[in-house]
Amino acid sequence: MDDVEIELGPDAYKARMLPILASMVPKYGCLAVTGEQGRILTKGTVVFVKSDSAHFLLTAKHVVDGLLALSERLEIIRAGHPSMPSFPRQTLYISRADLFWSSEQLDLAVLRAPESLCQDPNTKWFDLRHGKRLIQHIRDRWEKTKSPYQMLAIGHPNFGHLGGQLTTGQWAEILSATALPAVIVLLKPRPDGSTYMMLEMVEADPIQSENTGPLAQKVFETVKENPPSKSIDLGGISGGPLVTITISGNAEIVGIVTEGSVMEAEGSGVKLLRATPIDEVAV
Repeated sequence: MDDVEIELGPDAYKARMLPILASMVPKYGCLAVTGEQGRILTKGTVVFVKSDSAHFLLTAKHVVDGLLALSERLEIIRAGHPSMPSFPRQTLYISRADLFWSSEQLDLAVLRAPESLCQDPNTKWFDLRHGKRLIQHIRDRWEKTKSPYQMLAIGHPNFGHLGGQLTTGQWAEILSATALPAVIVLLKPRPDGSTYMMLEMVEADPIQSENTGPLAQKVFETVKENPPSKSIDLGGISGGPLVTITISGNAEIVGIVTEGSVMEAEGSGVKLLRATPIDEVAV
């Protein structure tokens, strides 16, 4: 294997995170249904992946089901980034006819990528085949050592999503975007032989970045202060990429976040996220 995954400690996280986040901006977006004046009614995160020469959109099945229950026309909203001023906010459209493959058990859905997205030079794509090789390496290590493995859960959570009426009467929104540091603490098989991952959120030094680092830190701080009887709504991050950072500094997809709420592990006080390994995708 040309690239080996490395764990990303707090100091390395702070030093590397900003350019890595910027490099991922063209690789994912917000999948949403909008109402009057383009107001987002409900949303999730969608990932842009390629397999050889084919291009797809990858997300959680419950995200697609929930959106299609409200509208046959879904919007892909791509937010800009302070370090990428030439990458403006864009809106593309897809429908139920674009659904290529889905699995209720895995909570995954694959949609055909719009041609306009494929032709856009600003769009970048996670390599699905490379991701499948990486997650297999992580599986092998997990089976041998059962040691935690650090990841980043990326997406557009509801937490931090801002919206309001302008003085002109128009509605304006700012999407939140965050990278939540988490470690794999469980790779558990299902009865059908497939697997899912559980990840524990971990603390990391905030990045001094306008729209990512402080939000990730605020989410963690809120979770720490949250009573065990409650949960923090991270809805919107569902469908987002779970990435590992390679030794060369590349962010590679190894899973899809399928549970965006922070769950309280029974009796332990540990905050967990759920994800499906990328090698379960039938593409």
